[in-house]
Amino acid sequence: MKTFHTIVMAVLMMALTIAPALAGHHYNGMGHGCMMNTWDMNKLDANQDQSITFDEYSSNVNAKLKMGFDMIDADKDGVISADEWNTFLTVHGVQTES
Repeated sequence: MKTFHTIVMAVLMMALTIAPALAGHHYNGMGHGCMMNTWDMNKLDANQDQSITFDEYSSNVNAKLKMGFDMIDADKDGVISADEWNTFLTVHGVQTES
C-alpha cells in the first residue's frame, strides 16, 4: 500500500509540474522562441472590434519573417538566391548535408 501511495504522489507531482508548461504559462509574457512581440489584445486587434482574426494575429509574425527575409536577400530583388542563402548559412555557422 505504501508503494501505491508513493506512485500516486509521484504522478500527482508530475501532473502539477507539467500542467502549466503544457498550458503555455511558461512563456510568462516573453518570447522564448515565440515570434509574438506583444500579448496585448488591443495591439493585435487592428480594427479594434474586440476579436482577433488570423490575419491580425499573423501580421505580427509575418512582419518579423519579412524582416528576416529582407536581411538574407542581399540584393533586395525579392528573391533569396542560392548564393545569398549559402552566405546566410555560412555567417551563422550552419552546416548542411549537401
